Amino acid sequence: MARFKYSSRREYGAVYAEELYRHYGSWVKQTGAGMLVPVPVHPARYRRRGYNQAEILARHFGKLSGLPVGTEMIARIKDTRPQKELSAGERKRNLAGAFSVGRQVRELNQIPECVIIMDDIYTTGSTMEACSAVLKETGIRRIYFLCVCIGQGN
Repeated sequence: MARFKYSSRREYGAVYAEELYRHYGSWVKQTGAGMLVPVPVHPARYRRRGYNQAEILARHFGKLSGLPVGTEMIARIKDTRPQKELSAGERKRNLAGAFSVGRQVRELNQIPECVIIMDDIYTTGSTMEACSAVLKETGIRRIYFLCVCIGQGN
């Protein structure tokens, strides 16, 4: 995962997405989700890294599942410290105000009733909670998440 996230090994995204689909594809269909929503990175981090690993995962998974990918449903408006450096409490504070409703929400004719947030790593749930809160503001009723790894918090 570290190579995928930090060493430009973007091709790993397809492999991770295929494994996720193999294990969770039928569950995803059962959720009735209308869209995959990758966790956004701040534009400054995107410029440094050159890509958003959650978006790569979501795009590959979307091809396999047939679900559209809402890359601009959520905007990252605060350039936060990397979560891996923080304790559970610090993670939550770090993400306070980090996300807002993205421009894609205003452009959609109909907001999906159910979405799946996609990310690379789930540790304490702070990122998923922060993103879910923003999506709930749009009227989305059911929000699930799907990630490749589950990490241990500090």
